[in-house]
Amino acid sequence: MPSWIPVTWWSWTIRSTWARCRSFSPSRHGSVRCPSPRRDSTSGSLRDWLEAGERPRIVHTVSNFHHPAGVSASDSARRELAHLADRYGFLIVEDDPYGRLRFHGDDVEPIAAHSDQVARLGSASKVLAPALRVGWMSGPPEVIALVERLPQSVDLCGSTFSQMIVAELFADRGWFEARRAHTAGVPFSCRWFGIGAAGHVW
Repeated sequence: MPSWIPVTWWSWTIRSTWARCRSFSPSRHGSVRCPSPRRDSTSGSLRDWLEAGERPRIVHTVSNFHHPAGVSASDSARRELAHLADRYGFLIVEDDPYGRLRFHGDDVEPIAAHSDQVARLGSASKVLAPALRVGWMSGPPEVIALVERLPQSVDLCGSTFSQMIVAELFADRGWFEARRAHTAGVPFSCRWFGIGAAGHVW
């Protein structure tokens, strides 16, 4: 197995994410899936895999309200994954499209709060409106510079009009927080069973 393969942390993920990970390598070993941890577990299977000598370049994870599993990583699991990234030198791609749609409980610090080896992703299509196909990314400058060049070879750039809409709406923090609170309000006639985020309901 090549020493530079990427790896996804969760064993369940949407098909497009898995396909993109596999496309990083022409080999059939283009990526490896580790078992999904439960809410309060640690990334033990990934740690064991690393201690066995494998050295991935990328670990992809959905830290909040994983789709389709619906689970969120605990604070201890996030800290351990960050520690592993610092120790073994891989980049964590923290995919967080649903983190701002929490129905109940307190927000948990992102993995990016515990390591500089993290590229964090967000999406306006989940927290504002599906038609706004605008996302954002924060992370190491060299990674951001590389990703910035990729769209230029595909479509030059995304919709600047959509980007202006998103920028203006996010600039109004009061409006956004009010909308978030409205989204989190559950009608009295409904009962919910184990659902933690709006992204799994609409």
